[in-house]
Amino acid sequence: MNKVIKDLEYYAGLPYTIILEKYDDQGGYWVARVAELPFCMIHGNTPGEALKDIEEIKMDWIRSNLEEGHPIPEPVNHNFSGEIRVRMPPTLHRFISDRAMIEEVSLNQFMVMALARAVGYPEYENKIKSNTAIEFRYEPNNSRGLIVTEGKRKYRK
Repeated sequence: MNKVIKDLEYYAGLPYTIILEKYDDQGGYWVARVAELPFCMIHGNTPGEALKDIEEIKMDWIRSNLEEGHPIPEPVNHNFSGEIRVRMPPTLHRFISDRAMIEEVSLNQFMVMALARAVGYPEYENKIKSNTAIEFRYEPNNSRGLIVTEGKRKYRK
């Protein structure tokens, strides 16, 4: 049986998740972080600068933790179906159902838009009353981060 040697080269080849976020305080800057590696992050003045620097920071993080004998977390392969089951109080269910009806969209579309706003995409809150559906697709190993595509609404009352 072949034993895999988990050295710097091994970890460098793994598909770690890079998260890029914009912060508006102190004049605005971008933070790139490796989701699986605690405190492995760097900031830059532009998204490109932060993304370029995170690779070097990631390698330094792995190298120093290997030297210290600390465990190195590996990426977990998540298969997202786009479906989740949510439990909520009946009163909340009725409230959001009523709001969806007022907005003339399906309950599902209303909940997707509410979640999108909650994670920082308020510029799409007015789309709910337009004839446009927004699809959000997150590609963790893509420097573009959140992918947004628009198309005709599928649910119309």
